[in-house]
Amino acid sequence: MKKILISFLIGFILMASLIAAPPMPNPVKIDVTINGHRIEYEKTEVTNLGSGEILTLTEVNSLRITQGVGIFDLSEFKQGVEGKSRHYVGDEIKIVACNVHPSCTQTFRIDVPLADFLPKTVEINIQDEAILETQYIWRIQCWDGTWRENKEECPVKPTPEVITEIKTETKYICEDGVEVAKAEDCPIKEPETKNYILETFIAIIALVLGALGYKYKWLKGFTKMWLGKAKKADTPEKKKKVIESGTKAIKTVLTKDKEGKYKK
Repeated sequence: MKKILISFLIGFILMASLIAAPPMPNPVKIDVTINGHRIEYEKTEVTNLGSGEILTLTEVNSLRITQGVGIFDLSEFKQGVEGKSRHYVGDEIKIVACNVHPSCTQTFRIDVPLADFLPKTVEINIQDEAILETQYIWRIQCWDGTWRENKEECPVKPTPEVITEIKTETKYICEDGVEVAKAEDCPIKEPETKNYILETFIAIIALVLGALGYKYKWLKGFTKMWLGKAKKADTPEKKKKVIESGTKAIKTVLTKDKEGKYKK
């Protein structure tokens, strides 16, 4: 009898400790976005519709919606657990995370014992052009990771310094005036090939004019001028003109001499 009494007391103590033990951690994340803005809200309320218990910022500081996020744990509800011994299964949880749209209020049902409840995220994503930005507080994330109420409050992003490399190009001027990168790029000047036929004609004409100059003194002046032009003739075209003028002069002198028009 004594052993039975002891076993009963031990079993009763174990059951009482299980019933009175606080629930296991069961976090719930609230994620709120209005028209793409992650809002700020301080009047968040979470209600267990099964027990009527309400959690606010007074009981749970993390219910404050900051940068669009608030957090609470189902274990923070204190009423209705021990007496009902059902670990909230079947209870509905109502969340009020803003006040500008009916969708600010969301509910979810606890379908499993809290021991099996997995971390949950309640997303409130409201898209409504009728809601003005002035109706709620919202923040944006700046380039440096900080959050501000508007873009104008974000720190100015430093502009990276762009180093431009200036390349100086050395140019070489060739004999013909063409600019190239280096001397090797200059066009190769082909050596001028002498036209020996033209040179021979010039020499013959010079010889004939020189001989005639001894006979006609006045021809020496023309011969000297013609020799000057012959020396300056540096292209085949110019040499041909010199030959033509010399030949013409010789023909004229010989013709008039034959006709006896020159006095000896």
